[in-house]
Formats: sequence, C-alpha cells, structure tokens
Amino acid sequence: MKRALFLTLIFSGLLAIELPVGVVIPVSAATQGDLRQQNTQTSAVNASLTVPRMLPDASNALISSSRIPKEGSAIILSTPQDVGVGKQFTISGHIRDLAGGPVANATIHITLNGTILGDARSNPVGYFARNFSSKKLVAGTYTIDAYFNGTRLLYRSGASTHLTIHTGVIGVQTIPAISGITFEMDGKQYVTGQNGNFFIAVDNPGVHRLSVLVNLYNDPSQHIEFSRWLSGGVKPYLDVIVPSKNDYVQVGFNVFHQVGLSFVDQAKFPVNAQRVTQVTYRSVQGDVFVVSNGQPQWIPASRVARLANGLVPTPLLYSVISVISDGSNVVNSSQQQFYARPNDTWKISMLLYSIHFSASDGLFNFPTGSSINLVAPDGTVKNYPLDLAGTAEIHSLARGNYSVQLVGAVGLGSRTPVALSRNQDVSIKEISFLDLAVLSVLATILTLGLLLYGRPQIFSFLVRRNRPQAMAIDHALIESDGGNGLLMKGKGVRPNDDFVKWS
Repeated sequence: MKRALFLTLIFSGLLAIELPVGVVIPVSAATQGDLRQQNTQTSAVNASLTVPRMLPDASNALISSSRIPKEGSAIILSTPQDVGVGKQFTISGHIRDLAGGPVANATIHITLNGTILGDARSNPVGYFARNFSSKKLVAGTYTIDAYFNGTRLLYRSGASTHLTIHTGVIGVQTIPAISGITFEMDGKQYVTGQNGNFFIAVDNPGVHRLSVLVNLYNDPSQHIEFSRWLSGGVKPYLDVIVPSKNDYVQVGFNVFHQVGLSFVDQAKFPVNAQRVTQVTYRSVQGDVFVVSNGQPQWIPASRVARLANGLVPTPLLYSVISVISDGSNVVNSSQQQFYARPNDTWKISMLLYSIHFSASDGLFNFPTGSSINLVAPDGTVKNYPLDLAGTAEIHSLARGNYSVQLVGAVGLGSRTPVALSRNQDVSIKEISFLDLAVLSVLATILTLGLLLYGRPQIFSFLVRRNRPQAMAIDHALIESDGGNGLLMKGKGVRPNDDFVKWS
C-alpha cells in the first residue's frame, strides 16, 4: 500500500508541473508545407535521392510529449568543380535554420546517384566539407545529394547539385620527336604527329597498357628502335595508371640512318671505291663497324640518355679508324670524324702520293731499261713503262712500303725498297755488263798496281832479263872496292845488288 501511494504522489506531481508550462503551439500542415517550400527554393532536391525514412525516436517523443515546436532547416550546397577521371573532388556547403542562423555539429549525409559516399559534419558557423575520390568513377555527369535528417528541434532538409568528371588525357611524347610511330592502348591505335606527340582520352580510371608498335613504322630515310621509357622500363610496353602524378609519358627511340662512303685524295680528286677493300669506323660509345668497298650501311645516328629533366637524344660521333687500300692503311686513325644524318655520304680523304722514277746506268748514267715492276704493300705487282729518258711518274699510290725492279736492262737486276709517306723522286741505278767489264779492268789494274808498288825487285828482275850481256860477266874478275854494295871476288850476285853501279 505504501509503495502504491508513493508512485501515485510522484505521477500527480508531474502532472501539476506540466499544466502551468504546457502552452501548445501546434505545427499545422500549412506551416510545414511552407517550410518544405522554402528548403526547395534554397537548393533543389533531386527527386531520385533515396533518403532513409525517419522513424520516431526519443527526441521526437520528447518534443511530442513536451509540446516544443520544431524549426525548419535549409542546406545550401555548393556545386563542385569539374575534375578529371580518377581525380579528387570536394563536396561543401552550409546548413542554416529558417532565421539564417548556422546549425552547428549537424551530420550531413552525401550521396552520388543514390549511392552513399559518406558523411560530413558542420562546424560552428554551419559550414561542412569533405573530399572524395573518383578512382572508381568513369567520365560523365553525376547527381550529388546532401540531406540532414533533422533533430528534435529542426526539421529534415536536403539539397542537390551535379558533378562532372571529364575524360582523362594522357600525353605521349617521343624522344627524339618522330612522326608516324604507332601506339596502342585499350584496343585503339594512335599515331604520333609532326611534333612526335599524341594524346589519349581515357574514360576509366585504373591500369591501361600502352604498347609501341615499331614494326608498323615505315620511313625510307631512317629506321628506329625502341630504347626506354622515362620511368626506366626497357620493354616495348608500359602500364599507365589513371590517374597518375604525371599527365604525359616520354618514350625514347634509337634512330638509324643509312650512310654511304666516298673517297678522295689529298688534292680532293675522287678515288675509285673499288680500290678500297675495307673501312673501319667507331662510334663515341665504342660500337665498331667494318664496311667493305664503301657500301652503304645502316648505323645508329642517336641514342637516348636519361637525365634529371627527362629523356634526351644524344647524337653519335664516329671516327674513321682505318681505310685499307692496296694492303695499307691510308688514313690517320681518328683524325676524320662524322655524324650520321639522313641519306648521308661521308667523304673520306685518303693518304695517296706520287712517285717519279728515273732509271739509268750505274756507271755511265745513260737511260736504261724499258719498264719497271712496282710491288705494292699487299704483294700485287704492276708494270709501268719507261719513256726514252728512262723516267716514269705514278700517281695515287697508297701510303706504305713498296719495292721496284727495273725490267729490260742488261745487267744485274735487283729490287729497290721504297717507303712511301710523301711525294718522292726515286732514282734506280742499274749495274750493266759494260759496267761490270769496266770495273773488272779497273780492278785488275788497281790490283796489279798495288802488287807492284810495294815490290821494286820485281822490276829489277825484269830489267836483268832484258840485258843478258851484263849477266855474262865473269864474277871472278870482280873486285871489291870496299863497299857493301859489291860482291866479293868469287861470290855470286846477291839479291840486293845495285845494277846501276854495275853498268
């Protein structure tokens, strides 16, 4: 009984408190209609926006029970800026009551084409904003709805706007700039223009494979070879992520040009390329090329280097190492240098010289011989006729070591070595049989002279044999006069007798 009485007293007290305060101001249907019309004028609500139905909660029950009237609310939604595929966008706005005052700490629900994106909360001045990503959205126009569910003091409100997502653009740049190169992405082919660039429109974010179709390139003046991507890849395809930090892609190519060779001597007169058996030249990067008979050849003209500011084409400088003609190198190594340009012809200067030959008798210096045989450094022999003066002049001879032999002279034939490194005059002296005979006579006379000059007794012997009466003197009658030069009586003639004194 006591417990029931206590509860009855408490309930009676509550009723006593409500009666003095309970001034009920009902919200009519017309008033609510006016509030809804005002929200619609502030910001149109998308008719297709799906908003969860509000169920009665404790706050509504409290308002209903306490008879406190609700106020209207309005959302002013800003239209977001257009963005590209995969880019970030921002939804922002303000929420206010009907008097224009800010509604703080209100939860704003945001949807895109009816799909919930997320919530934003207003600050003390009623401003709310939130960033969203369009990584899963294709290009197009979308409806953005923002709504407020209301509170025990505020009615529910909402607003709508639109968001435009533009097609993404990927720029492709070739290094060096080359027109006519075909690329492929998402089943579509693209060709570079005159500036070596092109652009790809991408509707879908994500990974897209960009491939280089070098085999479709056709230019008779040059060939190309895929080199690398700016990102460092060395395969002829690149997986491009949309969106990416960079809106352009650089791709490098090695360029090849066809280069022919021509040859001149030091006086700039043409030299027949058939005389050249081999040409060797080397690029600044160390690539060595060997060409026979100066035939045109495709060689790298430029390569791509990766620097801090991107890909850069590097022209290749070539140095001529050797030119072999007649078995000898007729250039100075690395002295002549060239760049490879479209349909280019390198004019290489060869070290070719002239020789003036004169053939004469070795002793009497009269012209001799009918021709000469010239042996080149490679061992080949060529015959050149001599004129009546015994001379011949040969031009355009490769630098090197030669040997020459006189033909048609009666004498001792021999080969004369010639080291050709400049224009030269070469005199050939031939020892003829006449020269040999004269030399033999002179040698005999000289030998006899030398033999008799140191032996005077030979002359004394010859004189005595020419005077036989003096040799018949009776040696017994000879008397000594006391000199050492006379024979003693009865002695024979001594080898050192003075015949003058006997006469």
